[in-house]
Amino acid sequence: MPAADEENESPASRIEEWLKRLDDYCREPDTQAKGREQCTRWPSAGAFEGLMMHVIFYLGTRRVRWKTLKRLDKRIPSLRLVWRVNHLVKRAKDRLAEAGESCVGVLSREAMGGRKDAESLLRDIARVQQNLKTAKEIDWTQHEKTLAQFSRTQTVELACGLTAPPEVGCYARALELIVENYRYELQTKPGSLIGWLVQIDHPAAQELLALEHNIAVRAKRRKQLMDDYDLQRKRDAGRERVRRHRAKNSLSEKRYTRPL
Repeated sequence: MPAADEENESPASRIEEWLKRLDDYCREPDTQAKGREQCTRWPSAGAFEGLMMHVIFYLGTRRVRWKTLKRLDKRIPSLRLVWRVNHLVKRAKDRLAEAGESCVGVLSREAMGGRKDAESLLRDIARVQQNLKTAKEIDWTQHEKTLAQFSRTQTVELACGLTAPPEVGCYARALELIVENYRYELQTKPGSLIGWLVQIDHPAAQELLALEHNIAVRAKRRKQLMDDYDLQRKRDAGRERVRRHRAKNSLSEKRYTRPL
């Protein structure tokens, strides 16, 4: 688009342009395509940052919440803002439900629930991801029971169908979980969407967090940081008002108080 057209473009039309981009995300994967084109497209943080930038500019507000967007939707019905966001959320729910939960996701949820064995296995998986040489320092048989939960026979079974001694089998199964989780993450990347929904207090945020446990802690932490920032900003503004009030009173006392 030429620069002159961008300058003449209204803020509302820019918001609509960013909203239309959301319509392409979280669609069913194209099974006829090849490579990564088969994967569902998920919105990145930039998709929401651009949208929020124009909404903030249009409304002249500091922070946008879901109720703010609903008011904007009533003001400009042609945007279909609420409809578009809610349908994006529905498509995301459908894709996450279809994908299910990865084994690493199950372990993360278990670790969050206090299971030490799941936490220990995740820690060793992380070590191997950082440096394969550390694998020989780990006693993989200690994770046999934790790994067995992902098998119908409640034993450590390799997806490839091969058999191996317990220590090698547990190590190989842990590597399979890493590969499986990598493939899962290629198909499901809801982090930016969930983070944005938590940020604006969308009612469906908790539902999506329940479907994607790996992101839950990070999203809640980001929201807490933003809430803390807003609280600190209000406190600083209050202190500044008190300081100015005291300075004004002090100046008035000096102006009207005469020496005896």
